[in-house]
Amino acid sequence: MRKLKKQPGKDLLLAGSGQLFNALMRENLIDLYRFMLHPVVLGRGKRLFAEGAGQTVLSLTETKRFATGMVILEFEPATKS
Repeated sequence: MRKLKKQPGKDLLLAGSGQLFNALMRENLIDLYRFMLHPVVLGRGKRLFAEGAGQTVLSLTETKRFATGMVILEFEPATKS
């Protein structure tokens, strides 16, 4: 993944893989976090962040609010490596 990120071209997008997300997060390979927050609490389901994952400090860079109540929050790691 590090080699792929160094190549010229467009951004890489990860959607729907919790295991891959946590592996990339552990290795500090995520440059932008985009979370879609829906105004519904399911009360069950899979966790996004793995149990025992270390702390990652993020800096909010953008918000988008929609009439449906959905909010998109964009964060970058507070300290880029």
